[in-house]
Amino acid sequence: AAKVEAAVEAAGATTDGCPPPHVVCMLSNIMCYCTDDETADLFTRLLSPGGGVRAILVNERGAEQRIVGHLERRGVVVSHLLDQSAQGRDDRQMIFFPPGFRDTRGA
Repeated sequence: AAKVEAAVEAAGATTDGCPPPHVVCMLSNIMCYCTDDETADLFTRLLSPGGGVRAILVNERGAEQRIVGHLERRGVVVSHLLDQSAQGRDDRQMIFFPPGFRDTRGA
């Protein structure tokens, strides 16, 4: 997480003036490297008010991603895009939403 933050800062990127309702971050095939508390804290900060990110779209190869539990413990809403009833847990495609988000699919 510290490397990601340093790279963003070095690139001069900022969320200032960026309207949060329109910012979505996409991650593809990197979650196997991002499974610790530090990364979960970073994602939670990004998704929190003032963090500048409305959602994080995740595409992965592995069916189970350890980061999911870390995020859920912090209140981040994990919405799986693949059917969870066919083969059991499948974390290959997910969206992380800010704490308090209400997933209304199937409601």
